[in-house]
Amino acid sequence: MGLFGAVSSTWSKAQAASIIQGLLEQQVTHGIVELSPLAVSNRLVANAWAINPGMFEGKTGPKPHKAAVAAFALAFGILAERREGTEHMQIAYTLALGIVMDELRKHAEAYPFHHVDFKLLEKAAVVLSEEVEIREAARGPEGLYA
Repeated sequence: MGLFGAVSSTWSKAQAASIIQGLLEQQVTHGIVELSPLAVSNRLVANAWAINPGMFEGKTGPKPHKAAVAAFALAFGILAERREGTEHMQIAYTLALGIVMDELRKHAEAYPFHHVDFKLLEKAAVVLSEEVEIREAARGPEGLYA
């Protein structure tokens, strides 16, 4: 990858991480989680990016939109935290992913999405749906967590 490609890749990662960072900062402000939104958001995007750098860098088609990358990174983070058993981070990422997906649903026409974005968003939607089902199953009969 040339210098321009590296700068473009870094910029794309930073844009997606910025979306996640803003959502996590809201959670820190409200005392939902204690974490470093900057570090966590950058790690989430880097981990997701590492799965298929060529796709994220636009080498195999259109470059994904920053919102689709953010949604996919959050979904990937949910799965990683599920494996680790870190429930509070699963909840934090699920809340953030829900907000992203709701925004995209409400204003879909404003986003210039391509097929690669739809693939990422579909995967994120599946993870979000699974996570909601897991959370609902964990509730007791009166709606309280067991």
